[in-house]
Amino acid sequence: MNRTEWWIGPQLVAFGRKPADYNDAAFQGVHAEAVLVISTRRQGVVKALWDAAASLASSEASRILAIGNPK
Repeated sequence: MNRTEWWIGPQLVAFGRKPADYNDAAFQGVHAEAVLVISTRRQGVVKALWDAAASLASSEASRILAIGNPK
């Protein structure tokens, strides 16, 4: 799949993005009642992006899913 956006009718319900490393503003501008942040490279994510993801998923209904290979 090469899609970076998922639309249901006129509503954007999901999108994929790989922000630049060490970008404190990496996830700014995303607003929703429930946000799911998925990381498929758990070990390779720098602290600045974890901080940005945590601020994005700060509501009670939001979650972060981090997937990675065991060492």
